[in-house]
This record gives sequence, C-alpha cells and structure tokens, in this order.
Amino acid sequence: MTRVSRCFALALLLLLVGSATGCIDEKVSESSVSYTFSWWVPVATFAVGVVLLPAGWLLRKTRYGWLMLVGGPLLLIVFGPGALQDQVTVDANHFTLHTGFWFSPTRFDVAFSDIERIERTSETRRGRRGRKTTSYFLDCHRKSGEMDHVPIGTLMEEAVPAILAVAGERQIPVADLTGQE
Repeated sequence: MTRVSRCFALALLLLLVGSATGCIDEKVSESSVSYTFSWWVPVATFAVGVVLLPAGWLLRKTRYGWLMLVGGPLLLIVFGPGALQDQVTVDANHFTLHTGFWFSPTRFDVAFSDIERIERTSETRRGRRGRKTTSYFLDCHRKSGEMDHVPIGTLMEEAVPAILAVAGERQIPVADLTGQE
C-alpha cells in the first residue's frame, strides 16, 4: 500500500468513525447549553485537505488533479478553521451564534428581553440552472422595531428547540411561517 493510499484510507476511516458518533456536540452546563461541531469534523476536514495535496500532485495532469490541488488548501485554510469556531450558546437571557469563515464570521447575540416575537421563515431561490434551494431563518423582531435575520444552519437547527423553549418560558410569541410542521 503506497503512502498516499494509507493517508487516504486513514482519512476515510476518520470520516466513517466520526459519522457514526454524530456531527454535533451538545454541552450542558448549569446555566447554558452550547452546540459545537464534534472534534472529528475539523480533524477530518484538515485530514482530507492534507490528503488532497499529494493526490492532486500525483494526478496533476488531469482536471481532477488540479481540482485537488486547489481544494486541499481551501479545506486547510478556509473550511477547517471555520468548523473549529462555529458555536451556538443558549441561556435564560440570550442566545449567540458564531458561524462562517474564520476571516469573516457572522455573529448574532440576541437578548430574549429585547424580542417582541420570533418567526421561523424560509427563502427559496433558484440557481443558474433552475435548481431550487431553500434556506431557513429565525426572524427575531425586537421591541425597537429592528429584526435579526438569523440563519438556521446545522448547529442552529440543533439549538432551535432550546431557543424556542426559552422563548415559550418568557411568553414570546413564536410563529412558523415556513409551511412545515
């Protein structure tokens, strides 16, 4: 077995073991709940990035080789660090979301005392080839009239029940405008 094959097999094994354990860790403390990606997600991202570089070099005379040569550093520099930093925290007073690229993160800090109502919404967009993609959001309408349009990604999807539970305790009206149950 060549060195590249062993590295590829190790990356595949990490991915399989990790996917069996779940992608998201929920950490419950006395006063808050935090959601982060499991340890293996950034490790697998980095491992695949490292494996793609030599594989791309060996296959550089093909179009896939150049794709690997470009994709490897992107995984190492852009996506791996982002997976390390993504986090949602929910407590009795507010929820926070930190997501996106490490060099340009998206942050939300929404205090429940400032919220008048919460709406779960969706936006459907058409791609270049007519393919539809639907994105989901929590629209937190503040008492001041401002609105936080919080995207529901992988971590937020896990945190939404906790956020809505706190909103229910504080008697904040919640509406689901997505048309789903």
